[in-house]
Amino acid sequence: MSRNTIKSGVLLAAIAGLFVLIGASLLGIFVHAAVFHLAVASMGVLLFAGYILYDTSRIMRTSEDGDAVGAALQLFLDIINMFLLLLRILSSARDR
Repeated sequence: MSRNTIKSGVLLAAIAGLFVLIGASLLGIFVHAAVFHLAVASMGVLLFAGYILYDTSRIMRTSEDGDAVGAALQLFLDIINMFLLLLRILSSARDR
């Protein structure tokens, strides 16, 4: 397999994971189980950890392009989303 095929497959899996996370979050509106919300938040933390790694490697590979603001914004949003999901996990641990 070529390197581009692997990269596109990983990116496709990350996008699919994001859609699954959005769908599970919407389902969480109707399902009021603490374990379900904890599982969704845990899956989100793992997903956004992967996004942070991907965005960081992309920034390092394309450092000459000059789109530093866009790259920094993407990395910032990944970190904010991960922080919010970690807060959700920690607040669920406190409620027990």
